Amino acid sequence: LGGGFLIAVRHGPRAEHIVCSYGMDSDETERAVEMLDAEPSMLPPEWMDATVTSAHGSYGHLAILGSERETGPVENSPAENRRMLEVYASYAALALDVHFAFEEARVGRETAEALLDLARDLAVPVSREEVAALLAPAVLRISGADLCCVLLWEPATRNVRMAAAAGFPEGLDSSLMRIVVSADDTPDLERMLSNLRPQQLNVEDALGSVRM
Repeated sequence: LGGGFLIAVRHGPRAEHIVCSYGMDSDETERAVEMLDAEPSMLPPEWMDATVTSAHGSYGHLAILGSERETGPVENSPAENRRMLEVYASYAALALDVHFAFEEARVGRETAEALLDLARDLAVPVSREEVAALLAPAVLRISGADLCCVLLWEPATRNVRMAAAAGFPEGLDSSLMRIVVSADDTPDLERMLSNLRPQQLNVEDALGSVRM
């Protein structure tokens, strides 16, 4: 259908961008992906795109670079070329359905294993510090997060202190363990303590003492 193509899809809780291309340089690929993300109609006339869509949802776009780079005669009409592109896009969507179904099953199995391991570790009497040390790496396994800190509440001083961390570069342990945050000086922490349920803070808006 043309001299170059790309497929650009997003998937997962973080909407990770997956881009593969052939017959295009990196600048062309980047510009094309930006236009597909913003408005596919912005693509030049020599381009043609189709959505990579299945019954499970829309993943993204499959696009080809058209006549300017064609190396042989074109026997199909534009309508036939578009239909062929849409068929390829449907094949891509089906392949992605299968891939992500296996991936979700794998993640679900690993999450269940991590929760079971944590339950076993916590089945014996342990101190608060030991619980924190077990929780930090377990959270990384279960949630897929990059970093985890476990802070313990000290009612007498109205402070939280760092008890365990995981995912940080080696050598930061001693510095992290010295972190103490006062509820009296931290509105975000005060709100968390007054509403003892899981809460999500926006790192851009949270105070430095909370997001560290």
